[in-house]
Amino acid sequence: MREAVEEAEQRGRRALLPLWRTTQARHLLDAGQLAVAEQELDAAEQATAATGLSFTGELAALATRARVAFHTGDDATIEACTARAHVCLSSNDPQQRQIGAWIALITAAYRDRHVTGHQLSSAAAYSRRGHVHTAGIDPADAVMLVRAALVSGLREVAASAVEFAESRAQRNPRFPLFEAVATHARGLLEADRGRLMDAAERYGSSRPLLRAQAWEDAGGLPAAAGFAEAQACFERALEEYEACGAHRDSRRARSRLRKLGVRPAAAANAPDIEWRGLTRLNWVSYA
Repeated sequence: MREAVEEAEQRGRRALLPLWRTTQARHLLDAGQLAVAEQELDAAEQATAATGLSFTGELAALATRARVAFHTGDDATIEACTARAHVCLSSNDPQQRQIGAWIALITAAYRDRHVTGHQLSSAAAYSRRGHVHTAGIDPADAVMLVRAALVSGLREVAASAVEFAESRAQRNPRFPLFEAVATHARGLLEADRGRLMDAAERYGSSRPLLRAQAWEDAGGLPAAAGFAEAQACFERALEEYEACGAHRDSRRARSRLRKLGVRPAAAANAPDIEWRGLTRLNWVSYA
């Protein structure tokens, strides 16, 4: 992706820069590189302003920015995304309404607010865009959808999202991320600690934020497995969050540890944090 950005700059194809930078930001978000993802989104906005052209991926960039702010705890950006979501929701364009509903779901989750069944249905339509056997912008959107539905007491909506994730995984056995997401979603629905811990392992190092969420979800279940296991899950989640720069998530994980009577250790130095979560292909692209 970096090569695509450099090629667009070298060949004077500046109209493509916002697209490539937004796509790169999405990959960096997936890899847990929140600060760098935010920099790429800023660069995409600057490139759009420099060309003076409209950018068809602007709303996708907005959704990515909302996700970054969700993890870092950027109140101002969440407010801005909320305002844009309201504009999208009033649009006559069905696609704009769907992405507006998705961003509204993110901002509601940020504020720990419940959402209605209608809001969830619209957000679900966005998360299922494209054919059932293909990946959306982020297959892991299903995890956020299931969590929001359960928090809002809409178990049927959560169950439908889980079924979709499992069907997608069955249709795409070559993509382990789909199976990890389906396992995570089912673990949330059934409050199954074993599934959640399995999902955390399945995510591996390529999706550190999702892995941290799975660890935290496992630790947050009723402590049938005991204090020690809950503590271990929260500590692993905290380690991942801090490495990603997910400050809001880190604060939450620290709070949960303190409720267990554990004083979390100070954040360790992580000189290699910029590259944490990148796959072998990412390393080649960035080299």
